[in-house]
Amino acid sequence: MKYLIKSLGNNLVSLVVLVVLLGCLTLAIAFLKRFNFENSWPMDKWVDSFVYFNNATSPLLLLASVVLLYQTWLGSREALKVQKRELEETKNVLKEQTDTQNFGVFKDALFEVTDSVALMLETKVLLKRTENDVQLFIEKSWGYKANQELLTDDERIMTFKSFLRHYFEVMSGKPLEEDSHTASFKRLLIPGETFPYIEKVKTIALLFHKQKLNVHFDTLEIIIFHRLDKFTWLMFVEIAFYLFKTSKEDEKNSAELVFEAIAGLTCRQLKEISWIQALSDEVLFELQKRKLI
Repeated sequence: MKYLIKSLGNNLVSLVVLVVLLGCLTLAIAFLKRFNFENSWPMDKWVDSFVYFNNATSPLLLLASVVLLYQTWLGSREALKVQKRELEETKNVLKEQTDTQNFGVFKDALFEVTDSVALMLETKVLLKRTENDVQLFIEKSWGYKANQELLTDDERIMTFKSFLRHYFEVMSGKPLEEDSHTASFKRLLIPGETFPYIEKVKTIALLFHKQKLNVHFDTLEIIIFHRLDKFTWLMFVEIAFYLFKTSKEDEKNSAELVFEAIAGLTCRQLKEISWIQALSDEVLFELQKRKLI
């Protein structure tokens, strides 16, 4: 269609030029026959003759000017379209290059954070059940027993990673018996020994927020989620909700951002809904309210 219009435009210009030339030639011949020009004519008669001739050819020349101006405008418009298209393509290429570079930079930054979390998860903890509650002690802290021989039947030493698995396995068995042990067990993640993970949760959330418009965002999310196990991400959601719930007025926006990023990522990537149900009732209510589950 565009080729046809262009062809018609070029033919129209040629046709108009031909018509103008023929018209001018016809008028010139008619003027020669009518006035029988002679070199002996006075100057004013020559001037009058050319004025008449100019007036006769003016409509033809005006038509040619209009057509040529129109054709020039069409050409300029087409050139602008091509230029705009090329600029848009260049912009898209540059954006893809930037997104790819950002993907690598943010991926490396997130890998660094998840690697540090993986090391922290290997820290030893002591899970202790007393007469009234359940307590958790991190390695080298007060209350931690390094000597296995000194442990009682109500005490267990494990890695923090193993503790998280145990915690969410217990929490997945809802409804839980409501007693002092259960209540204290539920509180073990907040803030307790999870305090060192708070900054990691914030960092991951903020990095993901900055990459939300990146074309590689979905890929980045899948890669990062599988760098840590599902129990770690469930803990992250509990921590993010705790930060949101306890945030001050001037911290609400950033706390909201952190919770949305961490909870959204976990709910999208954790396909086993039964493990999502292992989260605390408050968190589940908030996730349902936000239509994340």
